[in-house]
Amino acid sequence: MSKAFIGRRVIDYLKENDYQGSLAKLRHEKWKREHTYSLWQQEKNVFSVFSEAVFMQKVNYIHLNPVRAGLVEKAIDYQWSSARIWQRCAFEDEPLLVDIDRIRWRRRA
Repeated sequence: MSKAFIGRRVIDYLKENDYQGSLAKLRHEKWKREHTYSLWQQEKNVFSVFSEAVFMQKVNYIHLNPVRAGLVEKAIDYQWSSARIWQRCAFEDEPLLVDIDRIRWRRRA
């Protein structure tokens, strides 16, 4: 699936379920693009992640950013973090849930 397809589905879901707080985080200056919201940042230093180990390394690094910034003591305490989902202690009103048990990695021979 393309990033455009996934982004459109996520944004449509947030709109349909009135997750205004989440939509506000995805809002950008409309004059830059044709769209009001963007799920993906436009970066030049993008690379593909092909293994579970590298994926989890990146996820854990991102989860620790608010801790390193001194905003919280634990990653799960940061309101806008998915760390709670990965630790299996999600809030009842999490706008996006990830079924981490369904993530399957293709093993390379």
